[in-house]
Amino acid sequence: MNKTILGAVFALFFVDFGFAQLVKTISGNVKSGGMVVENAVIYVGKKKISCDVQGTFSFTVDNSVAEFTVVAPHFEKVVQKISSEPVQVYQFNLSPHAEDLAEIIVRKKASLVYDVSGSNKLNAKTLREYSAQNLGDALREINGVNSLKTGNNIVKPIIHGLSGSRISMLTNRLRMEDQQWGTEHAPAVDVNGLTRINVVKDAAALQYSGDGVGGLILLERQIPENDTIFSQLTSTAQSNGSGGALAATFVRAKEKGTSYRIDAAAKMFGDRRAADYVLSNTGNRDFSAAAQLRRKLKFGTLNAELSYFQTETGILAASHIGNATDLYFAIQSQKPSVVRPFTYDIANPKQQVSHLFSQLSLEMQLGNWNSKWYYGYQRNNRKEFDIRRGNRDNIPALDLTLQSHSILADFKRMFQNTEVKLGISGGYQTNFANPDTGVRPIVPNFTKTDLGLYAISDLELNSTFRLESGIRYDYSRITASKFYQNSRWNERNYQSDFGQFVVFENAGELLVEPIFNYHNIAANAKVSGQISENYRIEFGATALNRNPNVSELFSDGLHHSSGIIEVGDLRLKQENAVKVALNQNLTWKASTFSLESFLQRIENFIYLQPTGFLTTIRGAFPVYEYKSTTARLFGADFSWTYRFSNRFSFKTAASYVSGYDVRESRNLIDMPPFNWHSSIIVKPFEKSDFTLELRQEYVAFQNAFPDFDFETNIVQNNELTQVTVPISRPPNAYQLFDLKASWPFQLQKTALQASLGIQNIGNQSYRNYLNKQRLFADELGRNITLQVQINI
Repeated sequence: MNKTILGAVFALFFVDFGFAQLVKTISGNVKSGGMVVENAVIYVGKKKISCDVQGTFSFTVDNSVAEFTVVAPHFEKVVQKISSEPVQVYQFNLSPHAEDLAEIIVRKKASLVYDVSGSNKLNAKTLREYSAQNLGDALREINGVNSLKTGNNIVKPIIHGLSGSRISMLTNRLRMEDQQWGTEHAPAVDVNGLTRINVVKDAAALQYSGDGVGGLILLERQIPENDTIFSQLTSTAQSNGSGGALAATFVRAKEKGTSYRIDAAAKMFGDRRAADYVLSNTGNRDFSAAAQLRRKLKFGTLNAELSYFQTETGILAASHIGNATDLYFAIQSQKPSVVRPFTYDIANPKQQVSHLFSQLSLEMQLGNWNSKWYYGYQRNNRKEFDIRRGNRDNIPALDLTLQSHSILADFKRMFQNTEVKLGISGGYQTNFANPDTGVRPIVPNFTKTDLGLYAISDLELNSTFRLESGIRYDYSRITASKFYQNSRWNERNYQSDFGQFVVFENAGELLVEPIFNYHNIAANAKVSGQISENYRIEFGATALNRNPNVSELFSDGLHHSSGIIEVGDLRLKQENAVKVALNQNLTWKASTFSLESFLQRIENFIYLQPTGFLTTIRGAFPVYEYKSTTARLFGADFSWTYRFSNRFSFKTAASYVSGYDVRESRNLIDMPPFNWHSSIIVKPFEKSDFTLELRQEYVAFQNAFPDFDFETNIVQNNELTQVTVPISRPPNAYQLFDLKASWPFQLQKTALQASLGIQNIGNQSYRNYLNKQRLFADELGRNITLQVQINI
C-alpha cells in the first residue's frame, strides 16, 4: 500500500512538473496542392497526434522537444525543427511519394489518371468497416454512387445513373474481366485486403479506359514503401443472416529488397430477414485470398500479385415464379409467395462464381522516361443453377468460363512545365459456354481482341491554372459462334443484314458466326484552378464510345439468376457519349463544401426494356428486350462538412440524377431517385477516442419513371381474366436511421478497435426502386453488427 501511495505521489509530481514545462504551443494544418490531406498525423517523440478533417492540428511541448514529424499515407514525411517562439504556426504542403505520383488524388500537379473533382475515395479504415459486406455496399459511402441490386447479396455500383459495362473497374492498373454484362452479376471482388478505392465519376482517366461512359472504379491493394511489419485480424458478426466474416492480413515491407503481403477472408450467412418475414434462400458463402510480392532491383521494381475469389449466393426463392398469375398476385400481395424457416442452406436458384486474378509488372527507368510494363491473366467461371426437374438440380443451367490476357506499357516524362504520358495496351479474351448444361446458353462462345493507344498531357499554365488533355484510340474485334432458332432469326429479319455469317442450318436451327469490328476514339480536356487557398474549381469535357457488350448483342433466352427472358439485338450500335462537368470545392473555417454537377448526352444508349410475358415449358417469365435510344442525363452531388469542435462534427450530402429518353419523350428506366444522407459524429469523452455516429438516409419517391406495364391473362375464379401487371411504379419514399459506436484502445503492444452498429434502427419495412426483386419482397430489416479489429 505504501509503495502504491508513494508511486502516486511521484506520478503527480512528474505530471505537475511536466505541465510547468509546457511553454510552447504548436499548431497549423497539413495540405497538398491546397487540398486537405486525409489521415495525416503528427509524431512528437512517441506521441501521436491526429489531424482533424480540415487537416489542422494543435499540441504543446516543453523545451526538451526539438522537432516533430508530419506523416501521411502516400506522401513524403516532413521533419520540422521547433523554434524558441512560445506560439508557432506551420502550414505544410506535402509532396507525394515519387513512386506514387500516378496514384495520388490530392496533389498540386493533378493528372488525368486521378481527377480531384471527379474522384472520391474509400480508405482502408472505411473498407474494413464493410468487411462482412460487399463492394457495392461499400461504394455507397461515396456521394453520387448508388447500387443496382438483385436481392441483398448481389450489388453492383451505379455512377451518375449508369452501371454495368459502362463502368470500368480496375485492380492495380489491370481491368477486371468478370462478366459484368448482367444486371445481376456483382463484381467478383472482396473488399477485404483492398487498401483504397477511387471512384472517378467524370470518365476522364483515358490512361485506363476509353469506354468508361459512367466512370471508373480503381481498386488498390498496396504494400507500404517504408520498412514495416504488421498483421491485422478483423472479425465481424451480424444478427441479420446470423453470420459474419473473418479477415486477416500480414505485411512485411522493406524499402530495399523483397516485400510481401498476404490477405485472406471468409464469410458465411444464412437467410436474411425483412422487418416482418424471412427472405428465404438469401444466404451466401464467400472466400477470398491474395498474395503480393515486391522486389526492388538495381534497374527497377518487380511486382507480382495473385488473388482468388469465390462465392455461392442464393437467389430469393419467391422471385422465381411459375406463371403470369403468380407474378400478378405476388405484386398485388406485397408479400413473398415463399417464406420458409431460417436456414443456412443455399438451394436453387443460386449462383456460384469464382475469379482468378494474376498480374506481373515491372517499373524501370528508360533514359528520361519512367516506364511500367504489365501482364495479367484472369479466369472467371460463372454457374447459375435453376430449379430443374428430376436429378438435374446439381447441374448448372448456365456454365460460362471467361479467360482474359492483358498486356500494357505506360511511359511518363516531364518536359519543363508539362507532364506527358503515353501508353499502349492489348488484350485477348475467350468465353466458353459449357454444352453439358443441356440448356441453350444466354451468351455464346466468343473471342475478343483489343488494342489501345493513349496520349495524355498535363500543362501548368501558370501558378493558378492547369490544362489537362488526352486522346485515346481503341480497336475491338468480336467473333462469336451461336445457334439461333429459325423463328427468332426470321422474326428479327436478320437474314438481310447478317446472312453472310450463317454457317449451316439443321433441325430448325442456324449456326451463326458473326464478326464485329469496332473503332473508338475518346478525347477530353479539363481546366482546373486553385483560385485561392480555400477555393478550387474544375471544368472538363469528355467524348468517348462504348461498344455493345455480348449480352446486348446475343442474349436470347432465360437468364436463370434473374428469372427473366432476355433478347439481344445484333443491330445495336456503339454508344457515343459527350459529358461536361463542373466541380467546385470550398473550405471556409470549419466548413468544407463540394458541388459536382454534370450534363451528359449518349447517342445509341442501350437499355433493357420489359416488353411482356412469355410462357414456356418451364413456366411463365417476363420478357426484356435490349433497345437503344438517345439519352440525356444531368445531375449534381453536394456535400457539406462542419466541425463544431474536435469532439463534435456534422456531415450531409445529397445526390440527384435525371435521365430522359429523347427519342421516345419519356423518362429512362432505373434512374436513382433523389437521396440525402447525414451524420452526426460525437466524441463524448475528452480523453478517449470513443466515437458515436448517428446516420440518417432519405430516399425519395422516383416520380420520373417510364410506364412499361403490360397486359396479360391470368386465371381468376377458374376463368381467364385480362389484367394489367404493374411492374413500373417505384416504391414509396423512405427514411432510415443507423447508429454506430466505435472504441479504439491499446492492450499492451496490441492496438484494437471494437465497434457496434445498428442499421435500420426502427426495423422499417421498405423497398428500393433499384432492387430488381422489389416486386417480390422488402429490403432488410434491423441488423446489428459487432466488429473487432486487432492490429499487431
